[in-house]
Amino acid sequence: MRVLNVVRNADRGSACRTRAALLNASEGTIPFEMLTYQRFDEARIALGRGHARPVPPLAELSPEAKAARRPLPPEELYDARNERAHREPGRARAARTARNAQNESA
Repeated sequence: MRVLNVVRNADRGSACRTRAALLNASEGTIPFEMLTYQRFDEARIALGRGHARPVPPLAELSPEAKAARRPLPPEELYDARNERAHREPGRARAARTARNAQNESA
């Protein structure tokens, strides 16, 4: 998780630019190598703060959409069946064990 935190902090907006920053030598060492040696704080300082991708604002859901996404009440789920809802079409063949003649005579 610490590696992920360092990489998210250093996000340059695209995978290509972030990768280039991780593999770019600064002060004689490569930040990626610092991460492999678990020197997380040094890697974070060497990479600096990135310019992360902007998060688009999410539109508010309509009341109908909220109602469609609402889970079923527990009273309806309580009597639910535990059986498979869908069965595979066709007939299945029973498994058989293959035996060879050498094992039967021993």
